[in-house]
Amino acid sequence: KQRAQIGKYARTGHTLTKDYTAGARLDQLKEWWTELSQVGPFYSYFLNNSKTKLLVNTEFLSRAEYVFGDTGVQICTDGGKHLGGALGNEEFVHTFLQNKVDEWREEVEMLVNIAQTQPQAAYAAFTHGVISKWNYIFYIMDFQASATTDLLQPLKAAMQLRLLPALSGQPPPNNSM
Repeated sequence: KQRAQIGKYARTGHTLTKDYTAGARLDQLKEWWTELSQVGPFYSYFLNNSKTKLLVNTEFLSRAEYVFGDTGVQICTDGGKHLGGALGNEEFVHTFLQNKVDEWREEVEMLVNIAQTQPQAAYAAFTHGVISKWNYIFYIMDFQASATTDLLQPLKAAMQLRLLPALSGQPPPNNSM
């Protein structure tokens, strides 16, 4: 019986390294949550209510607070981080990406410093490490190309004006950014 119950809810959501995600009506999610809290310990899976977020549209906030009020689950309308990315409204996702771009630009600047004495090591770190992080974020999140162009401009400038010259020992490329 335990396996059948957990299997039923495994179809509602999916599991990635102890992270559950699901999307449904609030009453269905509450049923899923209750069942998971009862069946989970059987599989050594213990819910951490205080670290769990329920993301809802603003118009459903009061209903979500009523349905999930006794669980200790955080209920929010703006967004949250999930598996290294962000889920939520446009403003939340934009802010998340802006912070990521700032972080990545600082990493490019560190590589510029390393490239002064070890250009091959900096190049290897860039191609095998830094770019992989960028690819992952753009793979797991749904970005509109037009919305990201302006956000990525400082990163593009850091690569063209600072990293490429540091790696190659040549002046920056003369194309317009």
